[in-house]
Amino acid sequence: MAANLRFRPIVDTAQAATVANMNSLRLLYRTEDVRHGELSTTVESGDFRGVGSAWFTIEQLREFWRMAGAYPISEREEPHLAGGYWDDSGETLRQCHLSIRLSPHDRQGSIRVTVALASPAERGEAVDLHQAVTTRFRATYGDIDRFRAAFGAMLDGNAGDATLEGTAT
Repeated sequence: MAANLRFRPIVDTAQAATVANMNSLRLLYRTEDVRHGELSTTVESGDFRGVGSAWFTIEQLREFWRMAGAYPISEREEPHLAGGYWDDSGETLRQCHLSIRLSPHDRQGSIRVTVALASPAERGEAVDLHQAVTTRFRATYGDIDRFRAAFGAMLDGNAGDATLEGTAT
């Protein structure tokens, strides 16, 4: 029996619990001009972490902020933000580099936060040769309200970033 113990990893259970329960989405908006800018994102969910960015108009970000304030969030009108490379008409997202979606999760009122990040693949480059991460975590309406306050302050230039801290699982 003692021989088997040396093959087990030694893990600080408090540290492991903290890492496993870390769920957050951090946004930083850098304006290029009054109409648009780059939204940089860091997401952590359990053992997964991703970093990415995409360009958005201020109107797109304000619409996401408005939709995130809905109660209840419905499956037909989920707050969703997506950016990346668009086709020449500007109507179809050809490559998604950053996507955030808030969806109903369960009957208790939890919200599922889905974040997808991908590195850009340049024209002519194989689209499947890039890095991507998609992760999901739960949040409450209270978590969303705190995030919206910070997100609105960030868009108004009154805060450097906005963070959505999710519910520990």
